[in-house]
Order: sequence, then structure tokens, then C-alpha cells
Amino acid sequence: MELFVIKSPMQLQMYKKEWSSILELNHNTNHFFEYEFFINWWKNKASNHNVTVFGIKENLKVIAFFPFNISIKYNIPIYQMLSLPGICKLDFIVQHSNLDRVLMFLMDKLIENHKHAVFHFTEMSEILFLKLSAYLKARNLLSKVTVSLNAPIIDEGNNILRIERLQELGNVAIHEISYSQYKEFICKSREPFCFSSSYDLTFLENLSQELKIAALELKVITVAIEKEIVAFSFVLKCRGTYEEYAYGFHPDFTIYELEKVLSHHIKVVNNSLMHSSSANSIVVSTKTLKARFTKKIFFLKKKQLARKKVLFKKSKSLSVRKYKYLLARLTDTQVKAVSDFKGVTNIDILTSENNRRESLEKAFRKSKGYYSIDPSKAFWVNENFIFNEDTVFLKELPARSVYLSSWNRQELEKQLSFIQKIYLPNNIYVLVDFTDKVSQEKLKLFGFQIIERLKLDQANSAHKMRRKVK
Repeated sequence: MELFVIKSPMQLQMYKKEWSSILELNHNTNHFFEYEFFINWWKNKASNHNVTVFGIKENLKVIAFFPFNISIKYNIPIYQMLSLPGICKLDFIVQHSNLDRVLMFLMDKLIENHKHAVFHFTEMSEILFLKLSAYLKARNLLSKVTVSLNAPIIDEGNNILRIERLQELGNVAIHEISYSQYKEFICKSREPFCFSSSYDLTFLENLSQELKIAALELKVITVAIEKEIVAFSFVLKCRGTYEEYAYGFHPDFTIYELEKVLSHHIKVVNNSLMHSSSANSIVVSTKTLKARFTKKIFFLKKKQLARKKVLFKKSKSLSVRKYKYLLARLTDTQVKAVSDFKGVTNIDILTSENNRRESLEKAFRKSKGYYSIDPSKAFWVNENFIFNEDTVFLKELPARSVYLSSWNRQELEKQLSFIQKIYLPNNIYVLVDFTDKVSQEKLKLFGFQIIERLKLDQANSAHKMRRKVK
């Protein structure tokens, strides 16, 4: 066998046929390691990676490719298995029947070339993890730093719930279109959309050109409500399996978590999407004291970085404790005034130009809106709980209670009378700005009493409570 090195996408282009042939023999369903995807990623998105691909020939025939990201620490090379963002399972490009002997040849050669070296293999498939572990054990190199991580569990029930919430708004249609149709119908109006962090239009455009004669396909799945497209997902289709690559959604519908709706739909289309149940990682070095020390420092830095991220998140949550809102309650609801309000319909919400996002959020939380003239100036009533985004405040309501939001001083008497007639409540709750003394005095005139002061950082177990809210 012979080892050779590829250091640029231009060099790799010479081996397109061999790369694709190996994956075809393996019946590969890992979309990200198809030649077309990998070479476009290397060309367009690998600026922060020092990519090197090791190739292996046997009898003048190329039989394997091993992509690595190589960095130098303390004059010692660190070989990291190439990990692309958002991928749960990676493999080297080698025929399964050759993996044992080819992996052994590669590692022996690299260790032979470097007296001091560190190797970091991460997020491997189970087969590669077992083969590598066997090699390291045979060479007496098996590191104590061997980690098995559980893959994230997707809550299918929660995804279904999101679809049901969308269907409450109107007619929901989910379609699969080609990338060229996406460019024609959606690209013109992509300004209002937010995209996932991995989204890169230039990369997808280049990839679509490469895929014209490849087995890998680029599809787009769209979600429309009453014919308005509110979300779409870029999906890679490879040998009968689907994989979501990136998504876009209208910010008005953020609370409906449209990326989960899309993921759920893709999984219904094809059940082979799920990755292996575990992702494995090994950090190992050559036997020299200098290499073992570098490995230890390398791994400790990774752990410290993860710990710093947690501490940073905690420090961000410690804000200055200042009062923001007052919670008031009315127990004597004997208010009589002539009122004539109409209910806000889903059509009113979807066609609203001013505050659609706010109305969608209230509808999501099962609030009902009422108005006299303008639906955009509606007041909202919730029988289940009080929710306030600014203070992350969530409070479940006792029986026969309602929460009144978006109320105004001029129509408060009519609003209270209407609520009393429709809901027959024992208690009516409202929130009022801590600095709004005029509104506070208005509430007192009707018998409201202040029962709680809300602070900017008040959580009130909101994150735990949200799971109960349906």
C-alpha cells in the first residue's frame, strides 16, 4: 500500500470517480461525505480548517480517503477527524471490507512519520469506533480518554403539537419542490425570512450545480398557511434517505418553532433519518512524554472551554433587579357597562400588517382577542395562565379566573363588563407598568388590588411551567 496527500480541492477533483465509487459500494447514506457536498464545503466553507486528505493506493488503485483537520500545538501535530457543523455521524471514505487493514496502515504510517503526535477522533460511527479501539488496543495505545455520548432525543409528540397549533390558524400545506423552483418562487421574497446559522445561499447554489449529474439531490420542503409560505427547509436526498441541511422561517411565526414542524414532516416521509444511537470520541497520542502531555493539555482546554460557556450563560442571567410590572387582581367583578365587541378571527391575525407577530403569540397561548373597530387594537383574554415575556413570568390561574392583556384605560369599563358577561369570572388579573401611575390609579377605581411586583429577571419557575402549558 502507498500513502499520498491531497491538500486542495483542485487536487481532490482528480479522484472524484474513486471517491464516489467507494461510497456507492458502501451504499452510503451519509449525505455530507458524498463527493459533491464535501468538495463544495471545502471550497466555500472551510476557511477556518486546515484540511488535509490522506489517500491510500493499493496496486496503483485508490482504495481509501481520510480527511483530517491538522493543527500544530507546541510544535506537535494534532490530527482531528474532520467534523462538519451539524453532523452527528462521520465516516472515512473506505470500503467496509478494507477498513481494518487500511486504518492500521494509515495509523502506523502517521505514527512512523511523527515521533510526537496527538489524534482526536470524534463523532464516529459505531463500526469505526470499534475498529479504531481494536487497533489502539493491539498497539498498546488505547487512551483512557474514551467517551460515549448519547445522541439527542427528539420529542416527536412536541413536533406533532406544533403542527396542530399551525392547523388551528388555517389551511396548512406542506410541499416538496426542487431547488430551481425555490429560486423562482421563494428567493425573490427571502428578505422577511430568518435562516438557520448553517444557511449559506452561495454554497447551496454551487452545490446545486454539482448535483445535476449526481445521486445526491437537493430538495426544498415548504410550509404554507392559507397559501402564504411561512417556512422552508433545504433537504439532501441520498440513496433513499433525507437529511435536513438548513431552514428558513418567517419571524412572525417564531413561537410555533417551524424548524421542528419541518423536521417532523421529513421524518414522516422517511424513517431512516435517525443517526446511530451514540456518538463516540477518542483522544490518543504517541507514547512519548511530550505527546502525552500535549494530549492532556489539549483535552483539558476543551473541558475548560465548555465549562466557561456554562458560566457565561449563568452570568448573563444575573441582571440588575428592578421592578418592571405590577400584578393586580379584581375579585368583585360587578361592573356594568354597554359593550359590543367582536372576536378576532384567524383571518384577522394572518392578514394583520401591524402586530401580526404579537397576535400569533397570543393565539399560540390560547388567548382570545376581542375588538370594537380595529382588530389590531384588540384586548386579549386567557383563562389558563398569565404570561409575560419581559420578565419571563408564568402563573397558572385558579378556576374561574381570567387574565386580561392589551387593555386600555379608555375602554377598561366596557372590557371588564364584557369579560364579566362572557366568562363569569371570580377573579380578573391584569399587568400594569410599574412606572405608569395613571393606569394604576384607573385600576384602583374599579377595585383592583396590587398583589405582586415583577422584576426584570424574575423567572418564577417559568421554564418548568411551560412544559405543562398546552
